[in-house]
Amino acid sequence: MNSSIVFVFEGKKYTAPDRAYELNRIVLPDNRILEANGWLESDPPMPIELHDTNNMLSDPDLKLTSTEVARYVNGVVAEEIQ
Repeated sequence: MNSSIVFVFEGKKYTAPDRAYELNRIVLPDNRILEANGWLESDPPMPIELHDTNNMLSDPDLKLTSTEVARYVNGVVAEEIQ
């Protein structure tokens, strides 16, 4: 797999590296950390029922970048697309 995963969360469209499938942790630009309850076995895979993990690293007072949060939780960073 060398493609991006595209998904919608709370009405916004995002793209994330395909490693999201194996790591199952996606960090949004606002630092919220998402996990999928399952994945469609398509090419590329599609997350099913994404949910916010409510992780303390999402706290804006910590002033972490989404890249830093992804590194701490072993996840990938998603980007919002139009």
